Amino acid sequence: MNKKKQLLYYSFIESLNNKYFKLGLTPEIDTHIHTTFSDGLFDILDIINMGKMIGLKKIVITDHNTILPAYKYLATISHMIPTDINISIGSEIACKFFDEKYNANIPIEILAYNVNPEKLQYFIDAYPFNKNESQEKHLKMLMNMCIKHDLVFSKDLTVPAGKFATEVLCRELIRHEENKEFFMNTHPIVWTSPKLFFKKFCANPTSEFYIDSTGGIPTYNDTIEAILDCGGIPILAHPCIYIYENYDDVERMMNTILNTSNIAGFEAYHGSHTKTQRELIAKFAKANNKIISGGTDFHSGPQTILGFGNLNDPLGLKLDMFSWLK
Repeated sequence: MNKKKQLLYYSFIESLNNKYFKLGLTPEIDTHIHTTFSDGLFDILDIINMGKMIGLKKIVITDHNTILPAYKYLATISHMIPTDINISIGSEIACKFFDEKYNANIPIEILAYNVNPEKLQYFIDAYPFNKNESQEKHLKMLMNMCIKHDLVFSKDLTVPAGKFATEVLCRELIRHEENKEFFMNTHPIVWTSPKLFFKKFCANPTSEFYIDSTGGIPTYNDTIEAILDCGGIPILAHPCIYIYENYDDVERMMNTILNTSNIAGFEAYHGSHTKTQRELIAKFAKANNKIISGGTDFHSGPQTILGFGNLNDPLGLKLDMFSWLK
């Protein structure tokens, strides 16, 4: 772990020690984690060491639109993994949901657990998930919309290789306090979670910032069937952080997916879900005899912390909630 990451992580640990460890609020499992194999700050070995310090007993890596590279890497470091912590590799796959209310495709994500990594990677590789050619074009479109809304930002922005225009722009926008009122009047959560700029603005067909980015990605039905064909368990990721602003629309989406696919479960206990949202999704899953899943969606912090999620409302997930997970 390099010095920057180490300092960042130990600042997390200090805050946890001061508030949660002393109360015995220690989680046992985190099943939604991103690493340097997609858009996370820490590599797998960093995550393992961090998880060990926190007291996690099981970790599942779920990088975006990839699985086999992490699976192969894990095999090379097996001798470095503590015997009292279990590591497995899954994936979080982008796909599209056609919403009849808006007559548009909405980007959503399906988590894949307990899968054959070679077979799932073959499915993933059939789609252009990691192409970056259009990012500069997207950035220019978004910058023009920002000008229309009198938002403050540097006109010299560019998109580094491997990055996305939406997050690059949003991180620039939230550097300027003058822009805060705009976010508070539209989607307040984005001010502190810039990764959600894409979901709340650019993936939303009712927004002026809308960009249809679903052309090259699979449908949710195809994704779910591919995961099942790989012997896996497909879970709808974080239902409440897509474009929808009220739970009625979230439940409408979940009902459609439930009735038109072989979805196995729903991620209720997500780091960005409120307590009420967690309870509603868990109730929905239970009523329909589906798996209730959860995880922090850890990338780097500090808003989301490995094993805990949001420190103002920590998850504290226990192993006995995940008997379905290998």
